[in-house]
Amino acid sequence: MRKLSLGQKVLIANLSIIFIFALTATFSIITLRNSREAISRSATAINPSVEAIDNFVLMVSRSRMYITNWVLLPVNEADKEALKELHNFEFPALKEKVSKLKKTWQKPENIAEIDSIIIRFDELLIVQKQIMENFKVFGDYNDPNKVFYANELIENKIIPISYALTDRLEILSKAKRHEKELAERDVATSLRRLNNIILLLGIASVFTAFIASLFIFKSVSSPIKYVNQVAQELSLGGLPKDYTREFGSDEIGEMARSMRTLVNGLKATSEFAENIGRGIYQQDYQPLSSHDILGNSLINMRNNLQKVAEEDKLRIWATEGVAKFGDIMRQNYTSIVQFAEEIIINLSNYVKANQGGIFIIDEHSETDPEPFMTLQACYAWDRQKYLERKIYRGEGLAGQAWQEKRTIYVTSIPQDYVHITSGLGKSNPTSLLIVPVKVNEAVFGVIEMAFFRPLQPHEIAFIERVAENFASTLSIVRNNERTQKLLEDSQLLTEQLRAQEEEMKQNVEELQATQEEMKRTQKEVEDKEEVINTLSLIMETDQNFIVQRANHNIDSYLGYHITDVLGQPFAKFFESNVEFVLMSRFLEGGKQYQKMISLVSQEGKSVVVKVSGAALVSSVTGSLHYLFLIDLINMVEVRKFLEKQTYAVSIS
Repeated sequence: MRKLSLGQKVLIANLSIIFIFALTATFSIITLRNSREAISRSATAINPSVEAIDNFVLMVSRSRMYITNWVLLPVNEADKEALKELHNFEFPALKEKVSKLKKTWQKPENIAEIDSIIIRFDELLIVQKQIMENFKVFGDYNDPNKVFYANELIENKIIPISYALTDRLEILSKAKRHEKELAERDVATSLRRLNNIILLLGIASVFTAFIASLFIFKSVSSPIKYVNQVAQELSLGGLPKDYTREFGSDEIGEMARSMRTLVNGLKATSEFAENIGRGIYQQDYQPLSSHDILGNSLINMRNNLQKVAEEDKLRIWATEGVAKFGDIMRQNYTSIVQFAEEIIINLSNYVKANQGGIFIIDEHSETDPEPFMTLQACYAWDRQKYLERKIYRGEGLAGQAWQEKRTIYVTSIPQDYVHITSGLGKSNPTSLLIVPVKVNEAVFGVIEMAFFRPLQPHEIAFIERVAENFASTLSIVRNNERTQKLLEDSQLLTEQLRAQEEEMKQNVEELQATQEEMKRTQKEVEDKEEVINTLSLIMETDQNFIVQRANHNIDSYLGYHITDVLGQPFAKFFESNVEFVLMSRFLEGGKQYQKMISLVSQEGKSVVVKVSGAALVSSVTGSLHYLFLIDLINMVEVRKFLEKQTYAVSIS
């Protein structure tokens, strides 16, 4: 007889248990379904039917009571309204409900009975409506014929029919309650039967499982112990030695061979993990299968660590570069050219660029009002080509980077744009990088670099970072350069001021002596002017010859008060209007006027005077006005004497 394999043994045991459980489940499902149907029928058909029949009985009794009160109690409006509600709403609703429920009834005689009762009650309601129509108002109750007829209908028709309908409904309700009791009894019987079946099948399941467990334990106990021993060594973190014990071709043998394969795979995995720990990422390793979670995880870890190591290498490269250029930028530079040369040389060497140049913006050129860039520092560049060249905003790639304030990276470089020169000749570069030197959107210039190789993203990011730091420091260097120039200018100015100070000391001494002399002269002139002001009439007009000012002699000369003269035309005081016109033309022509004329006093008398006039321009407002000096004839000689004295003082 062929021996059963472990799988077959387990299968037979499991099938036995499954069969018993399936049998139990089948009986349980059938019994529960029947019980559920009985309960559902009782809940959705029998119970509502009993409730509806009971409501019908109550409705018949209420209608009998309400119609009796309608006839006997004329003022009982509540019962009248209740009866109307019963006719119009309650009975139609109950009839509709019973019509739906009777479809679920199993006995045809019950359906026929309820239909007959409904028809009979409809007839009874028609009789009630006749009585209700006869007693609509209170005066109808005074009609003995109507009262007699209504009482006759109630006694001989309504009451007997109502009691008969009630008895029939009670019988029908009793039948439906009996159906309800039978359904509940069937449910209880099914549940008891289900309980007994589950108990018996449960005992059979336990017995079958016990027998199957003993059978399987006896068949696999010894092999499992061996596999368990190997598993325990693995659980302690060790790798068991190769075991030579052989097993059959059943599942236990396959388990042992799989365990041996697992041990060998773990050894290879351990060696691979140890190499990863030493930083050796190039070792070949094959996982046990595509489902080898540990092996595939180690490969992913190796790849991730290798990626992290490369990223760390790039990060260290960038960090060291930033630190290096930070040290360079912290040094003191007196000129932008020196600073730019130091940056471009070190940057080109650090990123291994073949050429590099820094263009700086000149925004304050005396010869060109438009801002432009010039080459300030270069590395391995044809300097003569760009030394005198101006690059304006938007011109070429460098001007475009300046205008757009963004980095431009080009791998397809136009012919003759730039050449990299070596001892072997000239050649076009492979890639070109132009980075704006900016900080806070303020552009100070651009850095242009050429390479014989494509650039990596981290190299571009590093150059952009250096350009930003260079821009921040460039403003400081530019300020230092301006400060140095201002210091030199200040020193030169100080020397000039010292020389001027000595000269000014001499001038001040001479000025003081001159001021003393001028004070004395001015005092003499003021005294003489005071004498003239006392002896002569002085009048001043604007360019239209309107009097603006006059001294106190206006009263003694012409008899006018000062307030009467101000704002008046100067021509008003001339005896001859022709004389005034001649004088005005003479003065407007830029000549001085001096002549003896006749003026008119306030009393209308003619006063002969000598008038001297001249045009003056205000040094403050620049307006034109005229000044007149008027002397009486007997004062002319006195004024001449005083003028001669004033002229002599001015010459001295």
